[in-house]
Amino acid sequence: MLCTAVLFIAGSTPAEAGEPQAAEAAATSVRSGEATASGNAAAVEDSLQPQPLVSGRTTGEYIPQFYSRVVTGPLMNRSVCFVCRNGQRPVVMVLVRQLEPGLKPLLRNIDRLVDRNRTTGLRSFGVHLSNDPFRSISQVQTFSFTNRIQMPLTVSTDAVASESCQNLHPEAAVTVVLYQRRRVIERFAFRENELTFDRVREVIQAVKQFAADELQPAEADPAPAADSAPVAAQKPEPSSLTAAGGS
Repeated sequence: MLCTAVLFIAGSTPAEAGEPQAAEAAATSVRSGEATASGNAAAVEDSLQPQPLVSGRTTGEYIPQFYSRVVTGPLMNRSVCFVCRNGQRPVVMVLVRQLEPGLKPLLRNIDRLVDRNRTTGLRSFGVHLSNDPFRSISQVQTFSFTNRIQMPLTVSTDAVASESCQNLHPEAAVTVVLYQRRRVIERFAFRENELTFDRVREVIQAVKQFAADELQPAEADPAPAADSAPVAAQKPEPSSLTAAGGS
């Protein structure tokens, strides 16, 4: 009876004594439910995040040849197959659908790495893809001149993005392909506005590693393979070409 009396003195009845435990159990259940809901919400949020793009030919695949219209540099206004021209050399190829802000640091840093490794054969080129390449010439030239881009920039139709050519993802605003001996070593792809500072740094680090691991003394340019005719770009008439914006 003493224990019961003590409980009474504390202001509790036997029935009331069990209420704190029940309340605690209820609170624990609520917290557990909240944690589960939070976990489910996080899972839903993760599922809504865009997955990394896969764009460009897969590692080890052969790079198909294609022509594009050069709009900057000494070969300006000529239709050139840079895949053919660079032959077996190590190359950084940048395929662009949109001239994003992140392109400036990306291309300028690639320029620096190419300049440092030019004697060992590293080369680069960029291609702006659109349904109307003639209309994009001035835009690409202005971008190159304003940002002091050294790599040759070209324009071509979106036929270059086709599965039979470079196999680009439809959502890819920028695709970077590192290849040597015309075999893909590594590739990167970005949707619109995904080319952030951190992603640019990721690509540049990969190019540095590519330069350190893959570069070999440059070989002579081989003739285009007889069974692999380059994809011809739909180019403007020569008489209608004008240099706009400088290069």
